[in-house]
Amino acid sequence: MKRAWLFVVLFTALVTSGVALAQGGAGGGSGGSTSAEISSEDASRIQRVALDHLVRFALDWVRSPNDPKASDYKATASAMRVILRYAPKDVELLRLRIAALRAAGELDEVQSATKQLIRLRPDDTVAQLRVLMWSIHNRQDAASRMAMYDRLLGPRGAGLDISIRSRLAFDAALLAREMGEEGVYRDRLLLAAEDRTNKEAAALFSTEFLGRAQSGMERVELLANVVLSDPVDAGALENLAGELMRRGAFRGAQRMWDRVSDVLVNSGDGMSSQQLFEYDLGLWALEGAEATLAPIDVVYNAQVMALEMEQARMKEEGISFDEDKEYVLPQIMETIRLAVYLSQEWAVEVANVEEDGAEEEADAEREGAADEDKEDGAQEEVKNSRAQASLDRIEVALDDIYRSREAGGDDEEMLVDLRAAVSLEMNATRLWSGLELDEAEAAVEELEGFAADDVIDAEAVDRFRGMLAAQHGDLEAAERLLGAIGASDDTFARYGLCIAEERGGSLELAIEKYRSLALDAPETLLGGLARERVEWLGGGEVDYGEDARAIDDYMMDFAPWLDRLTASPRNFIELRVESPRTSLGPLERMEVELTLKNVSRWPLAVGPGKPIHTRILLVPSLRVGGKDIRLRDDGTLVAEALEVVQPVVVELDRRIRLLPGESIVERVWVGKGGVGRLLDRTVSLGATVRWRAVQGFVALPDGGYEKGANCITTAGDVIRRASAPKVIDEEDLAFRFKEATVAELMVVLMQARGWLVDIALDPDMDDLDVNTTAGGMALAIEGRYEDMDDSLKSLVVSFLAPYGFFNNEGANGIMERLLDEESDLVRLAVLSSYGTHVPDEYVREIAEGDDKELAEIARLVVERVGLEEEEETLGDDSAAAAAVEAMFGGGEDESGEEGGGGL
Repeated sequence: MKRAWLFVVLFTALVTSGVALAQGGAGGGSGGSTSAEISSEDASRIQRVALDHLVRFALDWVRSPNDPKASDYKATASAMRVILRYAPKDVELLRLRIAALRAAGELDEVQSATKQLIRLRPDDTVAQLRVLMWSIHNRQDAASRMAMYDRLLGPRGAGLDISIRSRLAFDAALLAREMGEEGVYRDRLLLAAEDRTNKEAAALFSTEFLGRAQSGMERVELLANVVLSDPVDAGALENLAGELMRRGAFRGAQRMWDRVSDVLVNSGDGMSSQQLFEYDLGLWALEGAEATLAPIDVVYNAQVMALEMEQARMKEEGISFDEDKEYVLPQIMETIRLAVYLSQEWAVEVANVEEDGAEEEADAEREGAADEDKEDGAQEEVKNSRAQASLDRIEVALDDIYRSREAGGDDEEMLVDLRAAVSLEMNATRLWSGLELDEAEAAVEELEGFAADDVIDAEAVDRFRGMLAAQHGDLEAAERLLGAIGASDDTFARYGLCIAEERGGSLELAIEKYRSLALDAPETLLGGLARERVEWLGGGEVDYGEDARAIDDYMMDFAPWLDRLTASPRNFIELRVESPRTSLGPLERMEVELTLKNVSRWPLAVGPGKPIHTRILLVPSLRVGGKDIRLRDDGTLVAEALEVVQPVVVELDRRIRLLPGESIVERVWVGKGGVGRLLDRTVSLGATVRWRAVQGFVALPDGGYEKGANCITTAGDVIRRASAPKVIDEEDLAFRFKEATVAELMVVLMQARGWLVDIALDPDMDDLDVNTTAGGMALAIEGRYEDMDDSLKSLVVSFLAPYGFFNNEGANGIMERLLDEESDLVRLAVLSSYGTHVPDEYVREIAEGDDKELAEIARLVVERVGLEEEEETLGDDSAAAAAVEAMFGGGEDESGEEGGGGL
């Protein structure tokens, strides 16, 4: 044998994933007893360890560096089925089999295994629904499928959970719609909507009946039901806020916009410019100009400061930059600031009129101020200073949009379209604000050119000319150009007609037209300006009516728990990671108990993309032999080449919904991943592990992980794994095998494995020494072979084969005995460790045998080994050995004490 091969196998085992631990006592003898008697408890414990190691081998087939194929997944599923013969009630193992079958595309077997899962876990509503839907969809035609839906949704299915009946009813509604049975469609949709957590049903119900709603309150209630189905869906909250704005229910709208902000912040995002614009429109109506400007100014000032700091840094580092560059808000945000500035200046004018007691005096004061500015060389009136600066920034923002697209390589046709859009937007803003009217008038010729080239339509030019006429007080021209357009509820045209009446001196009519626009379009910028103009002209506050007040009252009482729920995911989710035992023996199974609980006052859907996300990442922080081998809080590796420290993914999709106070509780074997394998390989060293749960995790480009949107993280207790005594020499190992009870043989086998690791890392051992040592170890095992049951025999293979033990000539005798075993456990272990020590005829015999599952595995083994021999990608053995020794050389921590300390 080549010792290089042993080094490589050892290192490969260390840096691949998948493994687990089970309980074991201290090593050594106990008075020399060789009785083959063993308690049922010890036998069960040994069998659990044996099964766990076979599970790891099976999982390794689909965790190889190469992309696994369907046959790999099928072989894994077959191995799981063999193991389930000995642990038929192991739900976690059954779920692993189902996942492998699904990946292999074996849907019939998935259904059969899922039915078995329901027998073990009758509270698993997700599995129940899957089986029912499979049964329905397997029907040959729509009529028979509908008949089955009718049976399940009738008295026969009365015992089904409402969450299951709701989803069945929703699917039945869709089928009825396809079949043209409108009455059945509506009835089934109503039944589906009875479960408030069925978001798809709530959304379809809303879409179906929104257009038929007789009042604004009915529309609001329909959209509110969609919110209740998923209270952390920013889109549903935003739709409801928009409807409330259109109804003039600004208090309710702001409450919903605040909830949108909560959800987006908890998702790691912020509100978009469009969302902030709509939020500020409602704030303006509700709390006035100063309250509206405050959040805009906070954003603006923060960005200005950031730009100044960046420019200072670049200057210090000698990097050139545009010193004239200034930060500008997104155009839509600057637009609302301009409108608010205008409303403030109107209010100042009103205050001046009231203070002076006469309109003439106010006019004289304004004229004096304008004359003074002209003398100083100013280009605008005092009253327009802030508004004018805002308009200038809008022009810069629009110009930046055009320049960025131009620099981005847009073709000429696209740039012409954009130039026309920018010109329209900029000049329309000049017109409704009443600023820079000369510039707007000068743009008429350009816009007419765009219209002549069919870049914009002629109506756009009419709107433009009509607003110009309105600003100049030409009522006749304004009505001729804007009248028909305004009748179609074009807010820009209607606002122009309001201005025309005002400039023409018909103040009472102007006030009524402004009021009408404010009531009809409260969710628009010009609707807001119209509201402010009514007050400026002395028309008092705009009253949005009893319906608006009733809707506001309804929304302020709506779901009182909602504000707290959206404020933080911890207000509706509880995630716990608990360790059944925090002190483990060297071979004790490492498990954690995950609890996912609804702590809100409302039933919530659970699952991927639902309010309570069920996908959990368990991230380990690990210390072995005094060395930190862990992931940081952000998921990145502390040390290099430690792929062994792989997180464990858990999908807690057991329930469709959770009622208030309900939980999903699951025991998870965390040792089946890389941490379990690492601890198994370093059993002579003490270790500590702490698991952190990351809900709805998102993988980062640098290999780290972070929690998902509206999810939480939490950490469990520190788990301490005791070390097992090392084997001193061959005589010591032989003595332990001879003196151990049958119950202790598993621990001695584990110690033998630890000795193999030491041999691999011993530079003084040559190939002859290794072969001799393997022979001596094999003789010691043969001496106790007759005392071993099938579980212990499978552990001989599982423990020792990964380190090349059976590639030594001295181990031929024990391997021959193992190859004669007919136990499916032993055969599975041998197939899982297939290498040069296993004759090809042995594998072929199993592949052609009656055991369907073992035959499937044998065929895969032949296929995979052939591929590996062709690729020969073992790498540099000396580098592998050096890496292993660097990671785990020695067994003492910094204090000189054996074993691992705290994290």
